[in-house]
Amino acid sequence: MAIRDFFKVSRRTFVNPTAWVDFNALKYQNQTIWTILRSLFSTPRPTRQESFHQAMQRLHMSEEDVRFGATNYRIFAMIFFIVALIVLFYSFFLLFQHGSFFGWFLGLSVSALFCSQAFKYDFWALQMRRRQLGLSFDDWKQSILGDKDKAA
Repeated sequence: MAIRDFFKVSRRTFVNPTAWVDFNALKYQNQTIWTILRSLFSTPRPTRQESFHQAMQRLHMSEEDVRFGATNYRIFAMIFFIVALIVLFYSFFLLFQHGSFFGWFLGLSVSALFCSQAFKYDFWALQMRRRQLGLSFDDWKQSILGDKDKAA
């Protein structure tokens, strides 16, 4: 190796903004974020097409197992919803009594997570009560709001 290669100085030695901000890593991170966001807003394709009764046979479940599961899922949903309400009230207590904005924001976040779990279990219970797979959010909403034509 020649000495001139060892002491080689170029424009990129002093002025290289892409290396300063690590442009390649920044580009990769943004691509990863967009991939995750796209997957959040696209509907996944089902792996198999089957009716509720075919799924019951595949999982070796009886009618009593389905009724028991629907009841348990409904109880889980109610527990998660009650805990979400408790956390929500506590977060407002933190905001008004202690002036903790971050505690309030954290409480809202945790309450939203509990509500999402309550929705999940209540949706599963609805599918088991109706004996129907592939229901939508609108079906769940109509069952909650009490539309007599579509609720079971």
